[in-house]
Amino acid sequence: MAGVLYNAIFLDQLDGDALQLQQVNQLIAQLPDAERGSLRHIDLLMLRPSLDLGRLANAYEPELPRGFRFLTRGLGTRETRSNDMLSLVMFQSDYVKRLIEVGEADAAAKLSEIQRFLSPWIA
Repeated sequence: MAGVLYNAIFLDQLDGDALQLQQVNQLIAQLPDAERGSLRHIDLLMLRPSLDLGRLANAYEPELPRGFRFLTRGLGTRETRSNDMLSLVMFQSDYVKRLIEVGEADAAAKLSEIQRFLSPWIA
């Protein structure tokens, strides 16, 4: 249940913002140039991790300090397969190192898409 709540707070808000940006872009496209004023189209590139970060956090949870494990387990975090709350607050070095590895691999897999997105600003 907590994972659904955290996704609703964070990921759903990002998805909502992306949808709103797309809608504004569509409205701007329908305006004649003379009526746009300072409004302009904004490009958007959404990248998501290839792994469920909550599940990844669960793998590192046993290495947390005992007091922190007690606190997170008391909040019911062991009841879910995807521990999104834990993934947001865990800063232990091995977990962060793995997050960086996942991020680098995901970026490498989407490199051509990222380059196309950034190409207008890269000389």
